[in-house]
Amino acid sequence: MRQREKWPQLRSSDVIVLPALHEEKGIVRTVEYLYFHGVEPGQVILVNSCMDPEDHDGTTFTGQEILRQLGDENARGATIVSQYDMLGPGSVAWQILQYRFGFAADEICRGKGAAMYAAVLAMQQWAYDSERRVFFLDTDLVNLESADPIGSLLLAWERDPGAKLVKLGFVENSGFSAFLNLLPHPYCEMVQISWPLCGQQGILLGDIATMPLPTGYCVEYAIMASILEQHGITAFAEEAITETLRQDDDYDQAKYVKMHTGIYLFAQQFASRISLTTFRSETGRVSLHEWNKLTAREVLIGIPRSPYKARIVLDRILPDARNMSRYIERA
Repeated sequence: MRQREKWPQLRSSDVIVLPALHEEKGIVRTVEYLYFHGVEPGQVILVNSCMDPEDHDGTTFTGQEILRQLGDENARGATIVSQYDMLGPGSVAWQILQYRFGFAADEICRGKGAAMYAAVLAMQQWAYDSERRVFFLDTDLVNLESADPIGSLLLAWERDPGAKLVKLGFVENSGFSAFLNLLPHPYCEMVQISWPLCGQQGILLGDIATMPLPTGYCVEYAIMASILEQHGITAFAEEAITETLRQDDDYDQAKYVKMHTGIYLFAQQFASRISLTTFRSETGRVSLHEWNKLTAREVLIGIPRSPYKARIVLDRILPDARNMSRYIERA
């Protein structure tokens, strides 16, 4: 059995959030990778992202059962957050999102961004310190040990302790940067980031808890936009990796075309219509409500080399978790 090799830059207060949906094997592999490098079970938050009311209690996966497969009794100390319980029908958050912020009832809180939001909202309710460093890690990556995304993010933060957002850099991921060059908007500084849409990132809890987050895959774009508005491009730190991250599933062209088209459309709408700053003002509630009504419209696109067309609904934008936790407390 290999000896644990703790990351020297890891702090006991660091938190690693794992948004997971239908990824049983990946969860085990990811948690083993974290534990091997010195992460304690209490530092891991596993988000059960299933929003199907028939599956939310664990028929898709039960967090504790998956963690028991690791063969380590201490693994049971990891925290399981149910996205359904936090944001689904019957929750106070569901009512607030529907009636105060213009969410359609059948579209509330599905997607990767909503899973991340559920974890941040939970940490707000647990009164975690705003200076905690929070890392987000996908659970469908197969080459964690060789690519070492969390180790690289920790190293980036050690080299730039004042950074507000740490990301991975990879030279071959320039497609979104090229797209940003075409948009005349205040977030064009993102072109200086070599891998803008990489989901593995680190951010202070106090920062992510005070920014509005999209419900789906546009969340990385919105986080970067918030940091740019508040702190400028110098608040970013990157650590280059030499090996791209590989995923479990086979490449699905239709899936990725739909995902990236949705992000591009969101970026265009987002940059041209509303600044994130307006959401923080007293009148921002109205703007946020109007955005969520606007994005309920579907966009029909064709999939290259496929007879099928995809329907895209732009991400809704969630109110920041700090204010949401206050609404919940007052309800």
